[in-house]
Amino acid sequence: MKLFRLSAILLAVCMLFTGCDAVRSMLGKPTSKDLEQLRLEQEAARAKAREDSIAALQAEVERIAAEQEAAANKVSSRYYVAMGGFKVPSNAVNYKAYLEKQGYDILAVRFKTGYDVLLTSGTDNYYEALRSMYKFMEYEKTCPYDIWIYDTKTAIHE
Repeated sequence: MKLFRLSAILLAVCMLFTGCDAVRSMLGKPTSKDLEQLRLEQEAARAKAREDSIAALQAEVERIAAEQEAAANKVSSRYYVAMGGFKVPSNAVNYKAYLEKQGYDILAVRFKTGYDVLLTSGTDNYYEALRSMYKFMEYEKTCPYDIWIYDTKTAIHE
């Protein structure tokens, strides 16, 4: 009986200290080589996903830059009603879409400070711009808190 116990203990110790690849292969499980190959494949897939997301972000940045350049070229009047400044570009895009649904002609401009500003009602007369701003404040239910007259002569947009 002692011999059986001693051999069982020795067998268990041998199993613990020898490579478990032999045991894993006998049981049909993946070995350390298979696991390493799987890890390398997953790393390659993650790297490709990162490259794809970086390429998508670069394309988005280029699209926004082209949009802003086109918008900056559209600034032709001296005074505009600024419909809010947005630090988060997606908020500006969402509010612009909402205002366009309401029938406003909106121009999005990026300031050098990093804010996106929505402009409408371009005119060369300050009082007409002021009248447009008050009309907007009176009739629009979602009037932003930061609405003002933007003078392009003091422009800081890019």
